Amino acid sequence: WGDSHHPGFSETNGESDGQFVFINDKANPRIAVVDLRDFETKQIVVNPIFKSEHGGAFVTPNTEYIFEAAQYATPLENKKFYPLEEFNEKYRGGMTYWKFDRTKGLIDAKQSFSIELPPYSQDLSDAGKGPSDGWSFTNSFCTERYVGGIEDGRPPYEAGCSAKDTDYLHVINWRKAAELVKAGKAKKINGHDVLPMEVAIKEGILFLIPEPKSPHGVDVTPDGTKLIVAGKLDTHVSVYSFEKIMAA
Repeated sequence: WGDSHHPGFSETNGESDGQFVFINDKANPRIAVVDLRDFETKQIVVNPIFKSEHGGAFVTPNTEYIFEAAQYATPLENKKFYPLEEFNEKYRGGMTYWKFDRTKGLIDAKQSFSIELPPYSQDLSDAGKGPSDGWSFTNSFCTERYVGGIEDGRPPYEAGCSAKDTDYLHVINWRKAAELVKAGKAKKINGHDVLPMEVAIKEGILFLIPEPKSPHGVDVTPDGTKLIVAGKLDTHVSVYSFEKIMAA
């Protein structure tokens, strides 16, 4: 079984080209490649470090990468149980960039990589284009890092995950991240290249910006100059200037 949510079409120069569609499986988590010439599934890849995802599938402007964000933070190695009391220390979110070989029409798992992120719930994404090409943008929710406890008199899980007025938009320089992986800055987790969060921060490829709480979607304008975010539990729409983000 699976739980598909957000298919993404292949793009050329930031426009859908109708050649491939990539569909996620939120529950397991997986990404499938469907060739639209015959509407056949050509490949299914399983994420080697996530246990669930919601933010997939999204593509870069020329379908260099398909990206997939984790949903619920977990220990990325999946080798040992850690109690929720160790959530901040042992649990992590992440973003996976699946390298797509358009000639073969397949994902190249060996050339793919992930970036370790804080233990928030990452959500939907979009890729920059034009002046923002090379960057990706990903919502998050539950930046409170709440782990429940209604049975002990604490607030219900969703209430605890909605206590703050804002969550964080992840702003990631995926192009520089790919260069860092090639330069040997990643570590192997389950045979997969993962850039540690400390490296991402030190190298200036990861930034967090407040956004309306519990958002469910970030859209880059066609000219690549602005990002549009709306909160699921906040009726405001926020417009971010990419130029101002770069100047900050």
